[in-house]
Amino acid sequence: MAVYLVGKYPIGKMLVSLHRLAFAILLSLSFWVEAYAATERNTGSPSFFGDKEIISFSQEIKIESIWSHPEAFQDQKVLVRGRYLGWRGQVQHPLITRSDWAIEDDTGAIYVTGLPAKGLDPVRDIGRPLQVLGTVRVNPKGVPYIQAERVIVEEVE
Repeated sequence: MAVYLVGKYPIGKMLVSLHRLAFAILLSLSFWVEAYAATERNTGSPSFFGDKEIISFSQEIKIESIWSHPEAFQDQKVLVRGRYLGWRGQVQHPLITRSDWAIEDDTGAIYVTGLPAKGLDPVRDIGRPLQVLGTVRVNPKGVPYIQAERVIVEEVE
């Protein structure tokens, strides 16, 4: 009978420790499952319609939000929809590479690096609609930019 008294005898202490451990594991597991689900909801994955790739995400980010809180977006994956500005972006350049180009939406503009906007001329194609999926980075001077992972130039009707 003394074996079942919790806290006084070694077996009771071991049972309490096992319960605490099981609770900690379940709590940790539920956190990681929720974190994974949130990541999937926010970044999504590209889908295909015929031969055209379409990025479908639950959340599109406005450029003004990135400029307002660059530290909050640092290393976060974002989707930005806007217009191609080529090399003529009226925005502070992060000076990552000479081939960086800018995108603008109704709230502002930001430079993109890492991938070119295939098929677009940096002078003649100003204003073409496109989508950029990438990771927000901030240079040492605090200037945000997008490290592109996908660039999709939308068809002009």
